[in-house]
Order: sequence, then C-alpha cells, then structure tokens
Amino acid sequence: MKTRGDESFRIPRSAAPTLALFVLVAIGLALPGVRNDILRDPAAQTESDMASIAVAFQRYRYDTGYWPEQYSGEADRRVTFRNFPSLYENVRSLDGWSGPYLEHGVDVDGTRTVATQTDERWHGVVDAWGRPYRLAYFAPRGSVEDDPVDQGSIALISSGPNMRFETSDENARAGRPVRDDLVVIVASSVRPR
Repeated sequence: MKTRGDESFRIPRSAAPTLALFVLVAIGLALPGVRNDILRDPAAQTESDMASIAVAFQRYRYDTGYWPEQYSGEADRRVTFRNFPSLYENVRSLDGWSGPYLEHGVDVDGTRTVATQTDERWHGVVDAWGRPYRLAYFAPRGSVEDDPVDQGSIALISSGPNMRFETSDENARAGRPVRDDLVVIVASSVRPR
C-alpha cells in the first residue's frame, strides 16, 4: 500500500478541472479586492492614473514625433494639465496621429479638453484630491535645442493631499517628489522614421 511518504503527492486527473476552476474563482474574487484597495488609497489611485497619462503621452510622441501641447503648437516649460485638445483630436493635422489618446476628459464649448474648473471645483482628468496635474517639459541634458515640445522628457506632477505643488523643476526632472507630491517621468519614445 502506497502512502504520501512513499512518493510525491499527485492530484487525480479527474480532480484537475475542479482544482483549476477553484483557482480561477479564487483569483476572480481577489482581483476586485486589489482594485478596491487601489481606489480606497488616493495616492495609489493617483499613481495609477499618472501611469495611464504617461502611456498616453508616450503613444502620442511615438505616433507623431512630438509631445502633446496645451494649445496649438506652443508649449511652456511648466503648464497645468488642463486643455490639451491634441490628445483628443488631431488639431495640428500631424502625420501618424492615431488618437484619441485619453479616454476621459470634459467638453468645453464643443472642444474636448483634459480638465476644467467650475464653481471652485475641477472636473475631468484630475488627481484623487480633485486637483489638476502639472507638467514640466525638459529638453535633453546638454542640448542646445530650446524647444521643449520636440525634445526631452516630461515630468507629470500631482500636488498630493495638501494640494500644494512643492516639487521644484529640478527635483521633478530627477523624479524626486518633495513632501506629499507625486512625480512620474515620461521619457521620450520616437518612432524611427
């Protein structure tokens, strides 16, 4: 008579489908809990949202060869992430544009934008504390090129729970948030032409 000590324990072949179903049900039950934990933690929710925004910016840059801009081709070095119709429509008729790059946003006077403020409250793509993100554009280190849209990287910054931006551009570029700010660096990825 064989016992567990005599050889490795084996699951009967007839029990495998039942065990597989049990594992799938356990995973299915655990996933909503993980998602709910993220949604309950404002910092985790904001970091997840920032990662999605970073992907949208990288896709836009890869498709068009340019960073998304706030209005019609002009980008300041530091801007509030609020307009950016180029993420929803090909406002500059750029070759390769295959958006929209963001799913959420708000319509303002017939134009889709990232976020808008009404009655002291922000709507659209905002952090978990209801504040718009800030972007800081950077040319590559050592570059003589002064056009932040065509070169470098972007720091996406959330002001965090205290709703005050406390991270300098230098710290943002290095990915070093100050106090409760959150920072994500969006690196350039250009399609080979």
